[in-house]
Amino acid sequence: MDVETSDAIETLRGDIRRVDRTVKGVASQVVEINAKLTTVDAKLATVDTQFATVDGKLSVIDAKLDELRVHTHVLNEAVRDDIRMVAEAVAVLAAKSSTR
Repeated sequence: MDVETSDAIETLRGDIRRVDRTVKGVASQVVEINAKLTTVDAKLATVDTQFATVDGKLSVIDAKLDELRVHTHVLNEAVRDDIRMVAEAVAVLAAKSSTR
């Protein structure tokens, strides 16, 4: 083996070592990123659970609001009837007092 070939082989070995270190560094970063993604996935699962809980509570509130809406409508109709009866009684009294 001549000097040029020997130098070329040493240069290649050095390049291979650098590439190997770079690949190991990238692999380490990939492991770190995977760990962080696992943490993010766990947090997102928690958020999903919380959204489901809030959604369930909102459904209960919506049902109660619907019930209250119906009850309020019934009460409003009752008050209208009461006002109508009072108005009719006042009209009758006014008619009686005007005929005297």
